[in-house]
Amino acid sequence: PGAYDLIVYGFDSGNTVVSGMKGFYDALASTERYKDADTLSYNAPDHLMVARDTNFVIPLMYDRDEPVYFYEYPHTIMDTWCIVINGIRGLGNAVSMDIYVTGQSRSNNFGPGVLSDKETTIHVPVAADLQNSRIYTPFCTFGKLPGHASRLRLVIRDPNQKTFILYADVTDQFDDPENDGHWIVLNFDLEIEAKKDGGMMPDVNQWNDNTFVYDIH
Repeated sequence: PGAYDLIVYGFDSGNTVVSGMKGFYDALASTERYKDADTLSYNAPDHLMVARDTNFVIPLMYDRDEPVYFYEYPHTIMDTWCIVINGIRGLGNAVSMDIYVTGQSRSNNFGPGVLSDKETTIHVPVAADLQNSRIYTPFCTFGKLPGHASRLRLVIRDPNQKTFILYADVTDQFDDPENDGHWIVLNFDLEIEAKKDGGMMPDVNQWNDNTFVYDIH
């Protein structure tokens, strides 16, 4: 019996890493670094469902035989946005597409509900809406930092070994109080060509570590 600080949170949160669960004020949600050789960035977080109660009371129940139920209602601690990019022709020809967004909070101390004031760049995997010839990519963030600029960088690699890098300042769209739908809408003018006939086009990728686990008795 007594009053407690209580956190209820979900598991299986994908990119979101939970740590510091030994104390209410240490609970931290963050993400790991995205492994890209030319960009210091971190994975965009996935939804984390959290309920907090700083006065969770368990009564003295010595005279009760039936179960006592307590109710909490978790909700996501993430901000959800959607990037819509028009004007890119030949999206189906792209070999890979990545988006990087600056000006985002690094983590969420979700016991007290405090965002980190450390700025980071998040990596967002691109989703292509080929039927409507556009990029349509929902993503989560711990939050855009007030007073910080937010820039979007779109990197596209085509089958002819070309890399296209497109930039846009999206600070105003993040900070617009009337942008209730949390849309980031951009228009670019680019055509991605199909693979051209010709000789070999070698592609070099970074080596990955191979890990083998042996159970020796």
